[in-house]
Amino acid sequence: ELEPVLALARKHFAEPREFESFRDVLEKAGYSDIRIMAYAARQLLPLVQAASDMPYGFSPGGEFVLAKAYLGEDIAAGAAPAELLCRYLAAWGPATPADFSGWSGLKGVAALFEALGDNLVTFRDDRGKVLYDLKDAPRPGGHVPAPPRFVPDFDAVTQGHQDRARILPPEHAPRVA
Repeated sequence: ELEPVLALARKHFAEPREFESFRDVLEKAGYSDIRIMAYAARQLLPLVQAASDMPYGFSPGGEFVLAKAYLGEDIAAGAAPAELLCRYLAAWGPATPADFSGWSGLKGVAALFEALGDNLVTFRDDRGKVLYDLKDAPRPGGHVPAPPRFVPDFDAVTQGHQDRARILPPEHAPRVA
């Protein structure tokens, strides 16, 4: 039964606290599988890492708090996949359903693209793959040069697309693999 553990976690993380301190709460409550129960709470509750006065806003380990307490409002229990897709395309479009699936972890996303219907436009890349984008998204013409950019490992530019050939020419791929 996870609900009693989640109730303890909701009470504990009503204010920013280090996550390790929740394990002490579980131990005092008599739980034996403390690490598993703490992990379940971390995965099942909407927690955010609270900003601190440390450089870059977070201290090592950091403190966590319920998202509602931190944001001042409830967040949706489940993400609205269509809204998530629109936000993804606003940042990374044009893209394929496989790109979105790889980035979001959602499966069977082709139906989401279809459901957005007239809100999307389609294009074909050089290999004939269908790319989707928001209807009103800005798209510079092919003649506009893209400036070179430094892209570190795991940058969102590379993580946002399954097929990185549109971003990184194949002849350069071995240098970053």
